[in-house]
Amino acid sequence: PGHVHFEIRGLPALARMETGAWLGDLSTAAEQASGLPVSLAAAETVFGAHAANYTRLMGSDGGGPFPKRRGPILIEPGETLAFLSRLPVEVLPVPAAMHQRLRLFGLERLGQLAALPGSAVQAQLGREGSHAWALARGQDDERITPGIELVALREEADLPAPTALSEPLVAGTLALIQRALEREEARGRSIRRLDWRVGLENGEELTRRTVFREPTADAARMLFALRGKIERLRLPSAAIGIGVTLSGLCSEYGHQVNLWQVGPRRWKELTESIEQLHARTGSTQVFRIVEVQPWSRLPERQLGLVAFAG
Repeated sequence: PGHVHFEIRGLPALARMETGAWLGDLSTAAEQASGLPVSLAAAETVFGAHAANYTRLMGSDGGGPFPKRRGPILIEPGETLAFLSRLPVEVLPVPAAMHQRLRLFGLERLGQLAALPGSAVQAQLGREGSHAWALARGQDDERITPGIELVALREEADLPAPTALSEPLVAGTLALIQRALEREEARGRSIRRLDWRVGLENGEELTRRTVFREPTADAARMLFALRGKIERLRLPSAAIGIGVTLSGLCSEYGHQVNLWQVGPRRWKELTESIEQLHARTGSTQVFRIVEVQPWSRLPERQLGLVAFAG
């Protein structure tokens, strides 16, 4: 029970099918997968599709303005306004009190509402009435935004024996983090937040939360950020179990590390390698970019290349 809005623009063409036929296949597949009756409608706007499905409730087997239909309903581009004009005002997504007010003004169909001046509707019915007027004219700027699936990876374990020491807690926490990162949901993803908890013999539970400055998928980095909080704990009772919850999953985060470690030793090794290369080839092979005439308007005069020297 309920309804779902989704975007299909371009999908029928991708399948090399007419839109109506594609919708028919989609409706059949959805019914088979869910085991529930599916009512499918498509239009240029979200409200247009919603209103098209509403006509099923008004249909009848004996014809009438909205004969009962089987299968998907498709409102072709350019036909939305004409289709909406015949619908009753109850199809508008506004409170029932607004439907009643429209009826009191003698407005029974969307076409009657759309024919009125927008300024007059707003003056009499306010912002909500103005929105209803725009929908009746086929003006719907609502966009479909995908739902965000909040995934939380939860792992728990009982300790082999009650303890008040931090070392077993740290070791167990690392094992739980690694176990969580091995799950299918975590593959190719980074983690933004880690919630840690410890259960005590007296029935209490202590929690600590760590939000990473940069998302990470490295168990060692996660433990490093959490370790200090665990070691500073003063447990009122022995710990009997621990758990972690990894959340805030996002795309894998890349880090560009330094090509060489910074330091005089590494710099000396680099200089010696370059000098050896120069000696082997008999000519300069590595250069340094330096400013020559930074005030010049000609780019080729602003910078120059000189032989690299330590």
